[in-house]
Amino acid sequence: MSVITMAGSVVLIQGCASGSAATAPSPDHSEALTTYPQLVTALSHSEDVAIAVSFPKCTAADTGAPGPAVSGGLHINGFQISQDNVAFSDVHQTLDPQSHPVTEYIRYKVTADSAVTVSTTTLAADSHVLRSTSFRCPMNSGASFTGHDG
Repeated sequence: MSVITMAGSVVLIQGCASGSAATAPSPDHSEALTTYPQLVTALSHSEDVAIAVSFPKCTAADTGAPGPAVSGGLHINGFQISQDNVAFSDVHQTLDPQSHPVTEYIRYKVTADSAVTVSTTTLAADSHVLRSTSFRCPMNSGASFTGHDG
C-alpha cells in the first residue's frame, strides 16, 4: 500500500491504480469502463474495479479552480449502488507535512451523468477537522475506471 500526501491538498493512493485506464480489453481481461452503466454492471457482477484520478483534470467544487498536480487511485472494495449514483470510500492514516499523524477520509460519488465527486476530510489525531475539500472530475478524463473480471 502506498500513500502520497501533499501539503494542503488531497491525496490518496492505495492499491495499484495509476495513470490512464486501457481503452480496449487486454490479455489480462481488464478493460476501461467508460460509461456509468458499465461501471454499475461491473460492480454488480463482482468484478474487480479500480479508479484512477488525475486531479489537474478536475475542478474544486467551491471555486472551480483546477485540482492540484496529483494523481492517485485505488481498487474499490466496498460500494453502494442507489437509484442515481454509486458511492464508495477509503480511509487511511498518514503523516501531514509536519510529520503529525492524521486520518484521511475520502468519499467518491459517481452519478448517472458521468460526474465523479471526490471529497476528502482530514482529521488530526484528536479528531479535529483540519481540512475538507471536494473536487468534481469528469468520467474518462479526471477519473477513469478499469474493470477486471478474473
